[in-house]
Amino acid sequence: MATLKQRFEAFIQTVDGFEDIDALLKDRDLPGKNRADYLLHGRTVIVEQKSLEVDPAARPQNYADKLMVRGRLIAFGKVSTTMFSDELQREFVLDLGKNLDAIAAKADKQTEDTRAIFSTPDALGVLVILNEKAGMLDPQVVHYTLANVFQKKAADGSLRYPANDGVILIPEAHAINTPHGPRIPLMRFTSPHGRGNERFLQFSDALFEAWSRFNGIPLIKTAGTD
Repeated sequence: MATLKQRFEAFIQTVDGFEDIDALLKDRDLPGKNRADYLLHGRTVIVEQKSLEVDPAARPQNYADKLMVRGRLIAFGKVSTTMFSDELQREFVLDLGKNLDAIAAKADKQTEDTRAIFSTPDALGVLVILNEKAGMLDPQVVHYTLANVFQKKAADGSLRYPANDGVILIPEAHAINTPHGPRIPLMRFTSPHGRGNERFLQFSDALFEAWSRFNGIPLIKTAGTD
């Protein structure tokens, strides 16, 4: 069976106005410039695709060990993270999703540079995160971590990662088995700058529906989609 990455890359080619940016820039030397993956809808949408390839399964124990060394936690045997204080639970979740900060930073640069390369300053910036392997990073952890990452400020008080307008998460590592077959809890996150929220929500609605048709799985909308 094809991997999630392979299926998404086949799917995205079916979306209106698909252009592969690497193919477009194959013979162009652009020193200092990064690039996103795809242009869609007449170059009005820029998509950067990232995959979570490593499951941070060891991070919970490493985090607990670090707390005990620092005298912030005393524990014997197995201890649930639900026993942590609110402060420690927050730190734990952010530590678990630490790699998402690097992903957001890289994607921000790629989208910003792509807008400049193609002279499309108003293009919607979308980060798509595919999760087929990182079982420890459930959708709620990803959402919480992204909310923290996208609120970070630069030295001048502006948002540190303003280039992307939203994130789409396809977490097949967390498929839910039901009597009617597996269900994937698709999620999205809008940037706090709010600049392109309506456009992003419309785009993600259409993408979710098309992705569901592509995979032959019904799309069931719930209050938690956003």
